[in-house]
Amino acid sequence: MLHKNQNEICVLMSVYHKDNPNNFYIALQSLINQEEPCDIYLQVDGPVEKNIKDVIGKFELKNLKVKFHDKNIGLPAILNLGIKYAKDNSYKYIARMDADDFSFKNRLSTQKNYLERSQADLIGSNAEFVFKNQTVRSSNFFMDNSLVSQIILKRNPIYHSSVFAKIETFDSAIYNEKFVKAQDWILWATLISSGKKIEIIEPVLIRYNIDEEYIKKRSRVSLILYGVYAHWNVLKILRSPNKFYMIYSLINIIVKTLPVRFQESIYKLKT
Repeated sequence: MLHKNQNEICVLMSVYHKDNPNNFYIALQSLINQEEPCDIYLQVDGPVEKNIKDVIGKFELKNLKVKFHDKNIGLPAILNLGIKYAKDNSYKYIARMDADDFSFKNRLSTQKNYLERSQADLIGSNAEFVFKNQTVRSSNFFMDNSLVSQIILKRNPIYHSSVFAKIETFDSAIYNEKFVKAQDWILWATLISSGKKIEIIEPVLIRYNIDEEYIKKRSRVSLILYGVYAHWNVLKILRSPNKFYMIYSLINIIVKTLPVRFQESIYKLKT
């Protein structure tokens, strides 16, 4: 049973010291402005500067629950605590949101309506990509569970800020905290292996911010190698006998070692 004054949707969001305060404000405001009412469970992952705290202070709302952590515990642990909070408080749906992205006002209503009439357990959506404050492209595709199950052998096809799921989806699996990076990819593979259905719906429901720092971060050797490690584990989880799919990790390595200006061009063209 839902608690008094509680909505059906719990949006999990976290912020830490490296997040941009302006982007964080816009992201949080986009949730407040949703057509479909939601509760927001915001976790502050470790010490943050005053400018982040000031943003939080602007949103003293009954549907915003803020949890401060004394030290940085990492995104997988943060997400698992969020899932536990949503379960303990009997929410019907869980949504994800990053501190530097933007949800269009029809996002939650569109995703809730879709899941109410669908056999899917978890869905993502398409995204609009913004580079240096300019929209450069939008993705445009639909993936049913069968196609997601194929694509996930090559790469993670789901934009994490677009994730929306039935609460019971996480009865069979939560985030593996051993994977400090690529934890979403691992979880989606685990859910699929347990029989859960994942789809990506056509509407563009989020705005995904990309900048030079984002590209440079993803080009770090440690992150690239971690992606290869995660890919190998995805294939193991899904018991894929064809390790040829690892060629896609090789392609990813090549792309991410290109100069930043070439990677920028790829992001603008990629669909």
